Amino acid sequence: MEDLATAMARSDAEVSALRDYVEALDDLEDEAAELHWVQDIKPGLGQVKVDGRGRVVAVELDIHTVRLSDRSLLAERVLQAFNAANARRVADLAERAAVKIW
Repeated sequence: MEDLATAMARSDAEVSALRDYVEALDDLEDEAAELHWVQDIKPGLGQVKVDGRGRVVAVELDIHTVRLSDRSLLAERVLQAFNAANARRVADLAERAAVKIW
């Protein structure tokens, strides 16, 4: 059975590691707020831009291309582009977190 001093030292080390982990997550959240992901709206209709929190920052459309396309599919294509940008955002942030935290 470990003595009290050893148990307290181990507990202090675990608390310190947890604080470091939380601090790293806070730093990553701050960094993510400044990042953006851009995804093309296919086929050449424009772009969707999302921020680090997954919010749409901008939707830019090529009006000429939109006029020549099937406009009934525009909302679906914008949503597909948003989903793709968001999936890239999640993967990129997970990779950054793994590097930063571990």
